[in-house]
Amino acid sequence: AGERDNQRIDGKVFRQTFSKQKDVKSDAGSLYQILARGNGRNLRTTDTVTLSVTGTLPDGTVFDASGQGGQTKTAKVGALMPAVAIGLQKIARGGHIKVVVPPEKGYGDAGLPPAIPGGATLIFDITVADEG
Repeated sequence: AGERDNQRIDGKVFRQTFSKQKDVKSDAGSLYQILARGNGRNLRTTDTVTLSVTGTLPDGTVFDASGQGGQTKTAKVGALMPAVAIGLQKIARGGHIKVVVPPEKGYGDAGLPPAIPGGATLIFDITVADEG
């Protein structure tokens, strides 16, 4: 329980600090910072997009480094984690957004071992390819 409590505390502090940054908005319990809106209309849940994603924990631990390695993934916006899908609908193709997801909107107290501990706040740095 100690680790989970630490994650919850660290996450709360991180979210409070992040929420004060420029252009950060809250929606459905998660926080969003649009770094670049992209081009054209905002994405819809039915759109299939090519994403570059880096996922980190508040302490800087990387649980998804695919974006750092230049890898991309293709997915339907509506098929992604709800908090991420909400974020993507705020930007267009070519856009860049940071999504900060509290544990209750992410993997909760169970986490997603071994990469994601229980109670973890998830930070996704997402760039959408300007194509399609």
